[in-house]
Order: sequence, then structure tokens, then C-alpha cells
Amino acid sequence: MTGFQGRSIYRRVANSTLSIVVLVVLAVLVSRSLWDIYLKSRVSGEKQAETEKKLNDLLARKAELEYDIGRLSTPLGVEQELRSKYNVVKPGEEAIVIDNKSLKVEAGISNDEGIWDRFVNWLGL
Repeated sequence: MTGFQGRSIYRRVANSTLSIVVLVVLAVLVSRSLWDIYLKSRVSGEKQAETEKKLNDLLARKAELEYDIGRLSTPLGVEQELRSKYNVVKPGEEAIVIDNKSLKVEAGISNDEGIWDRFVNWLGL
């Protein structure tokens, strides 16, 4: 009989309002902690993706710089770079300079004319 009465006490305690409130509070605290961990996990995942993107960009830049260094280590590469950046020629060579503005004027194209000027010219006024 005493074993049966002992179970009855546990049932009364388990079904009491106080124990239910305590269990609900514990469930809320645990779920809030889990939510905070989830948010931290998302933030760290986003930061990891951003860091991987930066790493890939830096690796691409490194490859580009290594290519440029390799190209500039040869005399031909140095000559090409000098010719592209500075308007230089070797002795005995001649440079040709093409003026884009003069080509447009000869073709009858002018960037200075607006829509109104072209309309007035079309009317012949």
C-alpha cells in the first residue's frame, strides 16, 4: 500500500500548477537559448561566406599579379608595358597619333550639337 500511496504523491506533485509553471519556464529558457545559438550560427555562416569570397578575390588578384610579374621579367614584357603606358618608340621608328575629334568632324559627326541644333540645321535655318 505504501508504494501505491507514494505514486499518488508523485502524481499530485507532477500535476500541480507550480510544477507545470516551472516546466513551462524551463522550456521557454531552453528554447530562447536554442534560438540565440541558431542566430549566432547564421551570422557565423554569413561571415564565413563573406570571408571565402574575399579569399577567392585575393587569390585571383595574386594570380593576376604573378602573371604581371612574370610578363614584366622579360624584356619584351617591359617593352610592351612602356609602349602602352608611355608614348615611346625605338630609335628609327615613327609614332602615328590619331585624333578622334578630327575623325568625327570629317565624318560629319559632332558631339557638341544637341537635338535642337540638329533640328535647326535640318530645317536649314
